[in-house]
Formats: sequence, C-alpha cells, structure tokens
Amino acid sequence: MIKSHKLNLFEFRKALSQEKDLSVEKVDVINILTEHINAYGEYSEIEIKNSLTAQLESFTFLDNIKTLLSGLESDLQENKLYFTLKDLYSKIERKDNRFLYETALEALMECINQNSDEERKIKIVETLNMYEWIPEIKIFLYEMASTPQQKMNFSSQGGKINDVYSLILQVKEGYIARVHDTWFLLGETGIKGVLLEDFVSDDVERKKIHLLTQALELGTFTENSITFDLGENFNFSIDMSNGKLYLDGVAAENETTLESLFNSPVVPYMGKAYYPIINECLISRKKFVILDSVKRVNNITNNTYECFVFNFKGTIFQYRVDKFTGNNVLQYDSAHAIIENVMHELGVDITFFYENLLSEELKQKVELEKQEMKIQENIKSIEDGILAIKAESNEDKSIMEHKAIKNVYNGLLSKRHKLQEELKTVKHKKSKILSN
Repeated sequence: MIKSHKLNLFEFRKALSQEKDLSVEKVDVINILTEHINAYGEYSEIEIKNSLTAQLESFTFLDNIKTLLSGLESDLQENKLYFTLKDLYSKIERKDNRFLYETALEALMECINQNSDEERKIKIVETLNMYEWIPEIKIFLYEMASTPQQKMNFSSQGGKINDVYSLILQVKEGYIARVHDTWFLLGETGIKGVLLEDFVSDDVERKKIHLLTQALELGTFTENSITFDLGENFNFSIDMSNGKLYLDGVAAENETTLESLFNSPVVPYMGKAYYPIINECLISRKKFVILDSVKRVNNITNNTYECFVFNFKGTIFQYRVDKFTGNNVLQYDSAHAIIENVMHELGVDITFFYENLLSEELKQKVELEKQEMKIQENIKSIEDGILAIKAESNEDKSIMEHKAIKNVYNGLLSKRHKLQEELKTVKHKKSKILSN
C-alpha cells in the first residue's frame, strides 16, 4: 500500500511540536514542514520532497530528520511510476489555459488509479500516445520507451518508424517478401523487385497468397492480432497465437465458427465480402511475420510520401512511395547516406537500424546528437516552469514570499544552469569528433 507523504510529515511535525523546550532549529523545522504540508494538492510528492530535502539539509544533525527524508525517498523509488505520473499530472494541471489539457489530465488520472504498475503501463500505452503534443508527456513517454525505435518516435517532429508486417516465402534464390504493394527478393546477391508469378506457378496457391496480400492492405496488424473493419463500426479480430475470434473486442463463444458468424446477421451485409480473406488469414495466420530487415518511415506532416528502408546482409536499400512522382527504388553505398536522406526528407533518425554498419566514430556522433536533443527538450520544459512562476508572481507579488515556491523556483534555475553546462559539454565533444 502506498503511504501518504502528507500524513507522514503531519505526524512528524506533531511529534516534534510536542517536545518540551524546543530549540530555534526545531521551530524552523516545524515551520518548514508546515509550508510543505500546505503545498500538497498544488505540487507533487516528488516536487515537495526535493524542496524539503533542500531546506532541511542544514538540519540533518537533528534526530530523525535523515530518517524522515530517506523514508520519503525510499517510498518514491519503490512506487516510482505511480509518483512520476502524479508529478506529471501536477505539472500539467498548473499550466496556463488548463482547459486545453482536460482530456489529457483525465487520461493521466486513469493511469494513476490503476491497481499495479503493470496495469498502469498498459493504460499508458492505450491512452497517453495521443497526447504527445504536450511537451511534458512527450518527455515522459520518451523516458518510458524501451527500444531505440520507440524513443525515436517520441523525439522526432511528427516522424514515425513502424514495423512492417509481411508475407515471406522461401524460394531457391532466398526469400520473397511483400512490402507495401510490391514483392521483393531478398537474396545473397542483394534486393530487387520481383513478380510473384515468377516464383509460384500453382494457380490455387497464388490465389491463396493473393487473399493474404489483400489482408495486409485491409487489415490492421499488431503483434498479437489482425483486425478488420467490416463497416457500421463493427470490428472483427483474429488472435494470431490461437486463432480465437473477437467481435468488437469481445471473444466469440468456443462453439462459434467463422462460417456461422458470417451467415448470421451479426456481420454487416457489406462486410460479408471479407469472408474469403478472413478465412484464409485464419488458416494461414502463421505466415504473417514482422520483417526485422525492413522499417516503414513516414511523417504526419507529409501525407504524400513515405519510404521503406532495408538492411539485409549489408545491402542498404530504399523503396520510395510518392503519390506525386510515383514509386521507385534506390540502393545506397553507405549507411550514412540513407540516414541523412531520411532525416532530411522525413525528419526521422534511423541510425539505430543501421548501427551494425556504422563506424565507432559515427556512432559516437549520433549518440551525442541524441543527448543534445534530450537536454534541449529538458531545458525547454524547465524554462516553461520558470516562466509560469514568473507570470504568477507578476500578478501576485506575495507568491515569491512562500519559501516552498521560492525553493521550487530556485531549484528550476539551478537545474537549468546545470543542463546548460551539460549541453555545452556535449556540443564540445561533438565538435571535436567533427573536426577530426
């Protein structure tokens, strides 16, 4: 059970105030505790604990002060995700034009109120991605991300790197894979576009494969399921692992078959045309895989162009899909060239995808650029907080007289200075690499 920090401080203050012959130092501690107790509700436990640590630093010689602070810190670490979400909620709630963030705050509160960290993580994935336009949430999601691809999706300006779900067929020359609207041969000699008819001569087998390629175009794929929109707000899903059927997210009864479902009025009339596609998916669902040698890259600010980048046995290849100029393919001699090209056109850094082909020096440069970007985002977030306190103090001069608020303000200034120094160091290291 998560402890109440406010209650802990209240009980500590109560015990201290009941002592006889209070020293000046203990009176000061009581006043500090009172200010921080009153700050709960407006500031988060993390913010209050940081401020309290700074103010009580000179009183740690008193009995139980260190125990109090270490207890609060221990609880913050044990329930890190819970308190980080509360800290995020508190910071967004204090922003100007609060009405803009109402739905985001509701989503955060849903995450906070889950029973366990695992449930919170699931709810975060389900609800917070749509609010990454809020800088604080974007930084939070970036830090939560567990893979370079996820981190890049949160840090790029509208750009996205997506896994590619595909059909793969093994042939004498290697493998043929369906990427977007084209079959590609991935072989020892490289990558090239091919026709399915050149590798599959049986008409019946080709028809089955054609149904599966339609599923790639019409379905929505995740790691665990394929979902089809059958019209009239009706979704039909297949569990990739066991073939179980789901109607609008609800599992069908065990006795229910695909044929009986499509013969019933449950499926909209226009959706019945999906039967042969879904039936073949159910039979051949194991043929759908994530291509680990291909990534789809796009940007929400450019809906006319996207590309698919390949990294297969040292071959660097790009399939460009452009609604204006048409589709074409490019092969690159170096990983650096395609990284620069994708960054220039779509604003996405795909360095991690070609990391095995980069020199150590270039890897260092890329890592420093990531650090630089993260520090700059953190500085911006802190500056927003500084400006918010300044704006409030301009309206009400007495705000800065509160020690808790003044300490938060000074803490933000100190943190900004520290980050600015870190930024200078990172830029200096990067310039040394570039000058070599």
